[in-house]
Amino acid sequence: MNDTNVDKLGTCILKWTLITIVALCAAFTLTGCNTVKGFGKDLTAVAQGVQDEMGTDSSSDDSSSR
Repeated sequence: MNDTNVDKLGTCILKWTLITIVALCAAFTLTGCNTVKGFGKDLTAVAQGVQDEMGTDSSSDDSSSR
């Protein structure tokens, strides 16, 4: 192999390495967003369940009950 082919091969490997890293980062970011979104839904459901058990309406405002 001459130097030109080695340079092209190195550039190609570098390009695909960067593409792979960007794709993995994007996948982890999207997965993280879904996880946080799911956690928020779970937390909301727990809060609603606690309010239901306490007999408190979740739509009422604290200032209106005084």
